[in-house]
Amino acid sequence: MAEQLRLGGIIQRRMIPEYPPCIPGLDIGAIYKPCHQIGGDLYDFIQLDGHSVIVAIADVIGKGVPAAMMMSMFRGTLRAYADGGYRRHGFDEIIKKLNAVACRECRNGEFITLFLASIDVESKTITYCNCGHEPALLIRDGAISELNVGGMVLGIMKENEYEMETVDLKE
Repeated sequence: MAEQLRLGGIIQRRMIPEYPPCIPGLDIGAIYKPCHQIGGDLYDFIQLDGHSVIVAIADVIGKGVPAAMMMSMFRGTLRAYADGGYRRHGFDEIIKKLNAVACRECRNGEFITLFLASIDVESKTITYCNCGHEPALLIRDGAISELNVGGMVLGIMKENEYEMETVDLKE
């Protein structure tokens, strides 16, 4: 059993990007230190083009192999919708689709928190939706702003509505 958990942890860590994307004008850094050997934590970067990237931070509520398996499925779904449909469908449609998948796959008491953001260096904007996750922090000129616009966690109500916010970034 210990060996299976160790292997599961290795597989889960392989889903975490080894390096952030390299986009001129944008510095991205990330550290992943899991609380347990295996669980439902995730962050990911999906580079859309030479000047924009989608950043995802998510957590499946629960621990162990079931949470890791759910997160693996969710990561694949997120990548398919974001990479293949962001320009065509937009942020709000991606969030609705992710919520629909989470509603279908989550069992009683399970849900997924998600912070999803698109950073565009060319337009100097960040568009985001916070689905019940701890808010990301925007720090500039010594002021800290919480990026908490969004809605409830994913996987509870299929009809739930989510808000998006676009924030102008300064140089």
